[in-house]
Amino acid sequence: MKIKISVLGSTRTYTDEEEFFIELDHMSTVSDVVQKIVEIKPDLQKVMKYLSISVNNTLVARSHQVADNDEVALFSRPGGG
Repeated sequence: MKIKISVLGSTRTYTDEEEFFIELDHMSTVSDVVQKIVEIKPDLQKVMKYLSISVNNTLVARSHQVADNDEVALFSRPGGG
């Protein structure tokens, strides 16, 4: 299945693209997406544990199952005090 990856905000400094596509087996989870992204864009490994992840504009857990043509967005968690 084909998944669109969007890299938002300051997270873009770790990749040369704002959007790209990955191919995964059916029955894959967000964890599988993360693993594939790190294989393709190893610089993201440095910050991956600090990023929020959404699927189709909804924050999800890494156990969430993805579907063909989903959009997965990676972005920095908002800071503040």
